[in-house]
Amino acid sequence: MKSIYILTLMLVTSVIYCQETIILQIKANTKPCQGIAPMECLQVKFQNSTDWELFYSAIEGFQHEKGFEYVIEINKSKKEGTIPADASAYRYQLKRIISKKLVPISQIQDTKMVLTHLNGEKTDSNSVYITIDSNGTIHGKSGCNQFSIPFSVYTNKTCIKTGSGMGTLMACDEKNMRLENRFLNTLQNKKIRIKHNGNTVSFKNG
Repeated sequence: MKSIYILTLMLVTSVIYCQETIILQIKANTKPCQGIAPMECLQVKFQNSTDWELFYSAIEGFQHEKGFEYVIEINKSKKEGTIPADASAYRYQLKRIISKKLVPISQIQDTKMVLTHLNGEKTDSNSVYITIDSNGTIHGKSGCNQFSIPFSVYTNKTCIKTGSGMGTLMACDEKNMRLENRFLNTLQNKKIRIKHNGNTVSFKNG
């Protein structure tokens, strides 16, 4: 009988501590999401998956650094004891970092940038600004109007190719309208190389 009890105990223990190994690809930028409270979620792609999805749980031992893409291996295990209804039933732990790669353009994504120079000329308007969205859109204010321009990334993710933009159609004074037209013409339907140095970001013809 004693040997039977030992065998039963070992079987139950193996189920409780059973782990699954998972490979995750992680985007260079997090994304706002809603858990118990507003938070930032990793954007991940599971092995053999074609779609990106939000990852709401923490990964023990892993610290995401903005601007870097990762491929990591993690252990997934069932938590013990009573689990709150709004918490994950699983525990995730970093096993190893397979790769970590800098994505230059990601370091400035989702950050507001104010125009200071246009085609070499200094501008004195704070009403022209852009944000490069991690979902593939440049949007902001071109002076008088709000605008949105789609883009794609190429050449080791330091260059972008922009398309035709859309925006509001409000009119304002002649000076600001001229600046707006020059600004939008510089951004739309172009190949652009982006250089980031400290607080300065330069857009140059690609």
